[in-house]
Formats: sequence, C-alpha cells, structure tokens
Amino acid sequence: MLALHQAALAESPADGEDYFKFPKLSEKLLAAHQRLSLRDVAGLAELWIHSNLKQIIEKGFSSRAIGSFMLGLAQVNCVQLVSALDKNLPQKGDPEIITKLTRMNEFSRLVPIGLNLHEKREALGIEDRMDKRSAITLFGYGIITRDLSRTFNHRLIDILHNEFAPEQIPALTAALKYPKIVDPFMGANINSYYLRIALTGALRRINLTQET
Repeated sequence: MLALHQAALAESPADGEDYFKFPKLSEKLLAAHQRLSLRDVAGLAELWIHSNLKQIIEKGFSSRAIGSFMLGLAQVNCVQLVSALDKNLPQKGDPEIITKLTRMNEFSRLVPIGLNLHEKREALGIEDRMDKRSAITLFGYGIITRDLSRTFNHRLIDILHNEFAPEQIPALTAALKYPKIVDPFMGANINSYYLRIALTGALRRINLTQET
C-alpha cells in the first residue's frame, strides 16, 4: 500500500508549498484502501502504537508517502481507523504511555472530532505538548495541522527549538520557501524566523547524534 502511495507521488512536485499538497487518490489507490478490512486497520494501529512499525516504515518510504497513506486511511477508512485506535488505547500505568499516546495522536488528529476518540484520549491524561509533538511528526510527513500552526503563532520557542528532529528537515526546508504555509495569519518574515529556529534545533540534534 505504501509503495502505491510512493509511486503516485513520484511525478508530484515536492518543493516549497507543493511539499504539503497531495494529489487526489487514483482509482487504483482508492480501491486498495477500500479493500482494507477492520482487521487490517486494527493490526496497523496496534503495530504503529505499541511496536516499532513507524520507525521501520520511515526507513523504507519517503515522508510524503507516509503522509499520503495516513491521509488516505483517515479519508477512506475513517470508521475502521477510529475503531482500531479506540481498541488500541494504552492503559494507565503503561510505562510508555506518553510515547504511545503521541503515536496514537498522529492518527487521531486526522479523523473527525465528533467520534468520542478525543474525549477518551484526554481522559488518559494526554497533554498539550503531546499534541504539539504529533503535529510536528505530521508536518514532517507533509501534513499541516492546527496544532502546528498554533506552535508558530504562539511563538513556543522551547518547542520550536527542541522538538523538531532531523526527520523534519525536508519539510522545514520546503516551508522556508513558502513560510505562509505554517501560519497564514503571520507575515512571511516572522514565519521564516521561527522556521529557522526549528531548523537550527533539528540540525543541532544531528550533531548531537553524531557526537554520541
């Protein structure tokens, strides 16, 4: 499925503003999504939240292919996805609950709000910072969310400087060519300034990794 999304994006521009635009699903991709069963989507959600599937996928496919796939699931397989996420909510007391809730949040932010999932998520104690982390991950996949725009609009320097990772560098570089993409209400110069702070933080993390 991811290979189909990656192939579909092969001829799609991925520079500047185009990095954050995805072509309409082809009939082939739409049919592939429609063939996914509840069991298929539940298995994906379980591995994404509770295992290292996300890291494996990131090594084999482009960030935009992952973003296209996630959007396809949210659009075509919405009911199955919500049910799958609901069944894979981590339990209170799980030592990895913050990581698992953040992973779950990466999908839950793409589905309609009126499906009770967000209330259950909040009942488990998910914090605003987790929303921001999920938004940053989705940004790297080429998906702009309200939480991402709020991070820039509210000038959350600590998050901008410390939460962006090397995986988001292509998205940050693309956004710098069209700064308005991260927040249409602020000027291009202001957005560029904060994008450069985020890019500096992501580059710094590369250096820290190399030093260790």
